Amino acid sequence: PGCLCSILLLDTEGRHLQQGAAPSLPDFYNRAIDGIAIGDGVGSCGTAAYRKERIIVADIQQHPYWQPYRELAAQAGLGACWSQPFTGRNGRVLGTFAIYHQAPTTPTAAEISLIEDYASLACLAVERQRTEHALQQSQEQYRLIAENSVEQKIRALQREKSSLAAAVIQEKSVAEEDRPLKHLCR
Repeated sequence: PGCLCSILLLDTEGRHLQQGAAPSLPDFYNRAIDGIAIGDGVGSCGTAAYRKERIIVADIQQHPYWQPYRELAAQAGLGACWSQPFTGRNGRVLGTFAIYHQAPTTPTAAEISLIEDYASLACLAVERQRTEHALQQSQEQYRLIAENSVEQKIRALQREKSSLAAAVIQEKSVAEEDRPLKHLCR
């Protein structure tokens, strides 16, 4: 109760976090952190993604990771942020799942378990979406290859047909040229 959540996704270069989902956070806050570079001491999520470990910041206004973002967090009414990175099957960080509270607070063991579970669910959703996207791209490439192959076969048949037609015409011309000499062959 009273918590806000976000999912940030690591970009393809593995350097910046981009907004995945954060409907309960203010739009101005989401815009401000979208594209933030990951690194040691870069807020809760930037640090979690960089270190590949959970980061608990119980009091944003007092924590050094949040020093550059304190005013932004205060405007958004954020007092605490707990961030859990999630990794894909290949071990690479895909993003972070974060729980924010309006007042400074430390998570209980049950809340730690929840953030781990939610991060796992976020990971499954992201991997599924990426797998579906890769499948769609693969299907599109196959379709293009198949269409190109059919077009090439049609062109080859047309060339073959043209060659055959030319051969028939040439044979007919040769036959017509030989006709005057046929009476000699009898």
